[in-house]
Amino acid sequence: MVAFVLGCLKLEEANKNTWYYRRFIAKETVDNIDKETSKTKLISPNNELEEEQVQEPIIVKESMLQKFKNKFNNFKSHEMLSSPIPLLTCFLYLMLGSKQILFDECLPLFSVTPKELGGLGLSSYHLGLTGGFLGFIIFMNQAFITPRVIAKFSPLICYRVSLVVDIAFNVIFPEVIWLMVSEHDPIWRHVLFWFVFVFILLLRQVSNGYSFLGTLLITNNSVTRKNSGKLNGTSQSLVSLSRMISPIVGGAIFASSTAVSKFPIDHRTVFYVVGIISVIMFFLSLILKKSINKPKEEVKVNEVAKK
Repeated sequence: MVAFVLGCLKLEEANKNTWYYRRFIAKETVDNIDKETSKTKLISPNNELEEEQVQEPIIVKESMLQKFKNKFNNFKSHEMLSSPIPLLTCFLYLMLGSKQILFDECLPLFSVTPKELGGLGLSSYHLGLTGGFLGFIIFMNQAFITPRVIAKFSPLICYRVSLVVDIAFNVIFPEVIWLMVSEHDPIWRHVLFWFVFVFILLLRQVSNGYSFLGTLLITNNSVTRKNSGKLNGTSQSLVSLSRMISPIVGGAIFASSTAVSKFPIDHRTVFYVVGIISVIMFFLSLILKKSINKPKEEVKVNEVAKK
């Protein structure tokens, strides 16, 4: 009887269609498979890690010289250094700031210096009125006229023309001393002197405004937008340095030249120095191409479109 029952159970285990096989045998088989799979997962990562450790290549450490060369090559490949144009625009901005500070420092000295010492002998009151009038005209020009003129003729052309005007009037301005007047001179001489004095200063300062705006535009157009902040920071740092040194240099030149007071070392000297700086800036600007009138991204898009 026992043998019969065991035989029946054995047949039930072998027959996959019976309830006994589905209830006990199939469930046990699935549990065994899951256990084997989990064991395989636990064992396999260690084997893979060992294989990676075995296959890991030997890394040779770079020497200090090689690291320095790599850093230097990365430094040279930067957009600001890959071409001389960005740094040239910074240098032009430095020279522009220098010559403007020289002129602004020496103009009051030349104006209030007594006639006997080679100056115009003006009072601070007259100089203040002149400065206020020029400031108002320059503000209106910068706000309403200059942007339209630059948009029509391009920043580079306006920049060069402003330098030519600056050169001419830096040579002419010291000669206004020949028109000096006294209290006993007729009224027409007073009118002539003030007209020439204010007219020369007005044209020179207006042209200088075009120089500043043109410099800012060509500086930003010499690099892409992602590097414009670095380039502007560099140019502003250089201009700040020039603004620190230029007043000392300008005052020393004016004081020493008026002490000699023999042509060409006289009251004209410092204005001639400003004119020479403008001449250098003009010739350096000839290196710049017309493409600098537009942002660099726009130039690249146009080049791709042409191809």
